[in-house]
Amino acid sequence: MEQEALRTLQMWLEKVDQCWLHRGESLEGLEPKCWSDQLHKTQKKRQITPLKAETRVLSLDQTTPKTLLTKIEHHHLYQQQGRVFEEAWQEWIQLVYAKERGLWEIVSLAGEQPLQGKATSQLVQLAIIEPAEKVMISRYRPDEAISYAETYWNTYNSDYLYFSVNDCTNFVSQSLLAGGFPMEFSRNQNRGWWYRRSGKKHTWSYSWAVAHSLYNYLHQKSTGRQLVRQMSSPFELQLGDVICYDWEGDGRWDHNVIITMKDAEGAPLVNAHTNNSRRRYWEYTDSAAWTPQTQYAFFHIVR
Repeated sequence: MEQEALRTLQMWLEKVDQCWLHRGESLEGLEPKCWSDQLHKTQKKRQITPLKAETRVLSLDQTTPKTLLTKIEHHHLYQQQGRVFEEAWQEWIQLVYAKERGLWEIVSLAGEQPLQGKATSQLVQLAIIEPAEKVMISRYRPDEAISYAETYWNTYNSDYLYFSVNDCTNFVSQSLLAGGFPMEFSRNQNRGWWYRRSGKKHTWSYSWAVAHSLYNYLHQKSTGRQLVRQMSSPFELQLGDVICYDWEGDGRWDHNVIITMKDAEGAPLVNAHTNNSRRRYWEYTDSAAWTPQTQYAFFHIVR
């Protein structure tokens, strides 16, 4: 039965690739916000020419006798103003066995990781407003932050815990630290921005690992403008800067990324975890998590 599901999935992924290359029709039932109209609108706006698309199956897990959850990875090559760019990202697809029809069907895109944000939802309203007890001052080095984000975009550093449900903020924090962004230590998880290791024991601030809390921390720091400046446009950002995402536009910030490259028009291309992404276009309109209500916050790290 799993082999039948895999064949169904592979056929669908071929359609996904053809759609990205402008050679196929809309993907029935799944295309509205992730692939067809919105995808082609973004490509037209960016004036890119798709060159190559390949989507791979990374895992296929049977969660119930009639349900399969698979992890896939997209690889795209495109041209823009004479330059060639490559991007990659992962997402989850759910397949359900339709007994009455005797076949497997793809019923949903699971988006930026199943249960995105649920495990830490009780923390998202925490505001980082109290001063930390100790600040480690250093000069930010964006090239080192980018090097770290490139090294670990699709793997994990064993020096840190991996948050399997939602690792995006943990990854961005690690990248910022690798670039010399200063830690602010405290004994209180609701203060500062920090990560500690003592033998096998790991502790961290909410701002280190929770998307909404990192947004609050950067926003607070931007008021002083010594470490962080909040910008009004993604085109004002530089390599090594951070973008935050509020998928539903409800004031709860859900996702964070780090800028690792610019396209030919100067728009940010970003690396992220949950789901793992490399040099992905900053708007994320190709994500199942994106909605027309999505809001962005742009933070420049002073160097």
